[in-house]
Amino acid sequence: MPSIHRRLFLGTAALLAAVILVIGTTVNYSVHKRAESALEARLQGLVYGLLGATDVTDDNRLIVNESELPDPQLSSPGNELFAELIGNLGDTYWQSVSRTHTIPPTPYSRIGDWRFTRFPGDDGGHVYQLQITILWELVNGDQLPLIVHVVSDGAALDKQLSSFRRTLWSSLAAVAIALLLVQAWILARALAPLNIIRQELHEIEQGQRTTLNESVALELEPLANSVNTLVMSERNRHTEFRHLMDDLAHTLKTPLTVLSNVAEQNGDPASAEDLITNRRIVGEQCVQMQASLQHYLKRAAGRTTQALVSPVTVLPIVRRLATSLPKVHRNVTITIDPSIQGTLQVRIAEADLYEILGNLMDNACKYGATVVVVSADEPRRQVFIDDNGRGFADSTMDQLIHRGVRADTQVSGQGLGLTASVDRITAYGGSLAMGKSDTGGARVVLDFP
Repeated sequence: MPSIHRRLFLGTAALLAAVILVIGTTVNYSVHKRAESALEARLQGLVYGLLGATDVTDDNRLIVNESELPDPQLSSPGNELFAELIGNLGDTYWQSVSRTHTIPPTPYSRIGDWRFTRFPGDDGGHVYQLQITILWELVNGDQLPLIVHVVSDGAALDKQLSSFRRTLWSSLAAVAIALLLVQAWILARALAPLNIIRQELHEIEQGQRTTLNESVALELEPLANSVNTLVMSERNRHTEFRHLMDDLAHTLKTPLTVLSNVAEQNGDPASAEDLITNRRIVGEQCVQMQASLQHYLKRAAGRTTQALVSPVTVLPIVRRLATSLPKVHRNVTITIDPSIQGTLQVRIAEADLYEILGNLMDNACKYGATVVVVSADEPRRQVFIDDNGRGFADSTMDQLIHRGVRADTQVSGQGLGLTASVDRITAYGGSLAMGKSDTGGARVVLDFP
């Protein structure tokens, strides 16, 4: 599959080409129309000037005073301008000597209507014609329908428009190339974080680094966090399964040794009593090995975590625990701080989140607290559990996370809740920290991935 950089660059180039084509076509059409409009206005001025130089004799004949013609080109042969006066029956009353093109038959138009047309010239270029039909009043009071039209050779206009088109398209092409170069530089800068992540993933595969750098662009933070969670989860699971295999091997070592000793017994043929004893020993060791296998299989299944589970909303679980725990610890009030919004979500299995929060909130209720406050920092995905109990002793904080260690042995329990919470959140790439609350009791900080 082509790279993102290449696809974005080609897409940008195609879009830019389309935009340049539309702009160039629009500008060229607009300039062409404005040039024709200017030519039409010029020809209208010539028509008015020609009518001003036209007069009627006493015998009702039209004459044109050529010394008063609006443009000297009408008096010189072979120029680009040509004019004539025609009757409605096709009679030519007057025409200039500058005629250079064959003019198509002039259609009759309504009185006062202007007619601006373009037709092919004899030399392959264009010829522009402006026509109007008027009623000229004669001396005797009659009205003579008169067609006046002026023709202009479009060679000069075509040359100007051709030069403009070359300048326009060359300028737009230069702008397009410059924009493509700038766009290539922008894409290279914008996609640099992706190249960094690709390089870091390669380094993770080669064992040169453990996680992705989380100091990335805002849009890539979820990707970096998810990949780090996946990597840490897989690494933790690999370590856990290795420990489980070591524990299983150690557990099976003794039964296998016993079975090996029974199989290697030498001497006289075994008596019936020895056979019964050996059979009992073999049966007991087989039962023990089967029980060990089942035990460690359950432990392996219980330690499996899903690194990319769907996000779970924290607030409903906290509410359920805040409702149920006071029924067990009747002297404790659990308060949910408004900082925990319904939008706070963490990427962890719901059962594991319930176990983590349940253990910690139960511990807060259990060890001398009367008020427990659960709050959060949503941008950092942190949850705080504070109580007004006796708190943690500085000398025991580092020891409490070990299995079976308890800060208060006078309260019933096995000392496994805090350790279990640490194990579960660590398996997802998070962390648990302990400290002192502002109320003087204990504070537990959960930092979710």
